[in-house]
Amino acid sequence: MTSRAAAIGELIRTTLAAADQLDTVERDAIYTVLVADLRSRRPEAVSPMTLGPPTEPIRDPRGLRGGR
Repeated sequence: MTSRAAAIGELIRTTLAAADQLDTVERDAIYTVLVADLRSRRPEAVSPMTLGPPTEPIRDPRGLRGGR
């Protein structure tokens, strides 16, 4: 990460820490606006498809019914 990117990241982290000090309604409004903006800029960056492979085995829930 470049120093410029690190500075931007630190600015965002500090801003979010300040938002955590606000009351719940204001904080939720800020987060809603930020997430909406991120989704409009780069939807793939905030989609579940970017989470990576599952961390545990995925089991078919249909096998849990009827004693299977």
